[in-house]
Amino acid sequence: MSIFNNILNHYLMRNTLFFTIFLPICLFHYLPANAQGGWKLGITSTSTNGLFDEYQFTSDKSGNLFVAGLFEGDSIKFGPSIIYSSGYDNQYQQLVIVKTDSSGNYQWAVGTSGPANSFVDLCGMEPDDSGNLYIHGGYNGSSCTIDTFILVNHSLQIMDFIMKLSPSGNVLWAKNIGIAFGNGLGVDGAGNVYISGSFKYSTIWFGAITLYNTDFTGATADIFIAKFDRFGTPI
Repeated sequence: MSIFNNILNHYLMRNTLFFTIFLPICLFHYLPANAQGGWKLGITSTSTNGLFDEYQFTSDKSGNLFVAGLFEGDSIKFGPSIIYSSGYDNQYQQLVIVKTDSSGNYQWAVGTSGPANSFVDLCGMEPDDSGNLYIHGGYNGSSCTIDTFILVNHSLQIMDFIMKLSPSGNVLWAKNIGIAFGNGLGVDGAGNVYISGSFKYSTIWFGAITLYNTDFTGATADIFIAKFDRFGTPI
């Protein structure tokens, strides 16, 4: 499947195929491994009013499964791991990525945190041939914390970002893109990353590359497609 087909599929999934689970204690899909059986992964909210919204999933060449979702509440538990959010109520949502092996055994979970009344959204995710996972998302708070990386947003508009996770779940890098609305992500065989989206401000910057909105009033949005290398540098 081509990179642009991947981006299109992510866009269609994000805009037309919503499948959600809103339960304090919930289970992932039952995923049959073969005709004789399958497996399922449990998710437990550790806050009284916690919610988990399963959003996207994908797999790598080895059959490992990555499931992304949005959660509300103070924390959420996957296997032995507890993902904490820095908010204090359910008026926000944060992003969490969970990895299992091909047999459904829990591997790791990585989540974001941010100030109260903020949210993080997922635009797309895709693994490369080495099992690294690239994520394209957006957040509207003054900051977004991903492991030891703290992204800062002075605009309080929706800030797009990309990040890369190693096969073991370590956050290798996380970077702001700009004030935009992301739609999808794709990865080629060399680990280059392609993202798509739209922007309404007069300009958007990708490193030394500046794109200009044809409508200087900001009433309409222009579409962009951008390419980054495996280190997150715009090409």
